[in-house]
Amino acid sequence: MLPTRLHRAALVAAAATALCVAAAHPAHAQVRERLPLFVVDVQGTLPKFPTHGGFSGPRGLSEDQLPAWGPGVNVGGQVYLVRSTRVSFGVGATYVFSRGSKSPEAEEGQSVGVGPVVVTKYRGLMPQVSINFGHRLGWSYISGGLGQSTLTINRDDAPEEVGAATRTINYGGGARWFMKDHLAFSIDLRFFAMNPVEAGIGAYGNPRKTMMIFSTGVSFQ
Repeated sequence: MLPTRLHRAALVAAAATALCVAAAHPAHAQVRERLPLFVVDVQGTLPKFPTHGGFSGPRGLSEDQLPAWGPGVNVGGQVYLVRSTRVSFGVGATYVFSRGSKSPEAEEGQSVGVGPVVVTKYRGLMPQVSINFGHRLGWSYISGGLGQSTLTINRDDAPEEVGAATRTINYGGGARWFMKDHLAFSIDLRFFAMNPVEAGIGAYGNPRKTMMIFSTGVSFQ
């Protein structure tokens, strides 16, 4: 599992470095300034929810009854403790929430589908440390940290599941391009590696899973 995670992290790092070069190139003729003291991100997210049998089976569902995608929000920030015009280091955190639902599909000759409406929710609070490449007008980064997250899958014809938080490693990268002094366009691609959750009272339990979330939105400095 660990080599796979490191491989993914290396790919993200390479992509982030490429973004850094692309972002910095147009501003080559401008004065390079250090990163700001802090930045705040407000982004929309699109996670890839788990749908395989380890999640659907214990809930009495088939894999195609689970929603595969669900929109959400990502709100966070970074404080840059060590700043230069090329490489800077920061610490911060991000809160992620997303929700997806899927209704039963109607078969031929039926007006409504037969089966439950299924809702998947994911939420997590993730501390992070970041390495940043670039300057005040545009920079890319790689970051990661250890936090906790909760994944629940509920069907509308059964009692609501009690979600149990589990330790989660997050890692990924992204970039910010400032169009104005205090407003930027930002993107982030992140992986959330969740530990397994044991079944218990009011909870079905979840196997180990790494979930991918793409985020895009605005940043403020």
